[in-house]
Amino acid sequence: MTNYGDVLNPQTRRKAAAGIMILRSKNQLDAVTTIKYLFELMNIQDKELRKMLYAFIVNDLKRSNKSHKNNKVNSELQSHFFNYIQKNSDTAAKKMITMSIDLYKKNVWTENKVVDLISKGCFNSAPK
Repeated sequence: MTNYGDVLNPQTRRKAAAGIMILRSKNQLDAVTTIKYLFELMNIQDKELRKMLYAFIVNDLKRSNKSHKNNKVNSELQSHFFNYIQKNSDTAAKKMITMSIDLYKKNVWTENKVVDLISKGCFNSAPK
């Protein structure tokens, strides 16, 4: 889907992404790998798909940190977000910053690394 996502029918894209999300919800797929893959799909020019992916990722991270902090997943994703934002200024990078802010507000990610990530996003090369 990352290679041909732009040429696929929007309904097909959404159904394929929904299938991946269902597998992740049932813990059939690894959290870090799945979220990294879903973020690659954020660059596809499909607003509905991006909304669906964003909501799923935020809810998945909230759910995985509900009973106790999942430090391994959190630190891996925060490092991935940090590296991606430093290198890119595309739609996915903007969504990563927005998501980090939302997760910080919801007390899911409250580490200093997240605050640093948000501040790096403010000084990103993209004007928005």
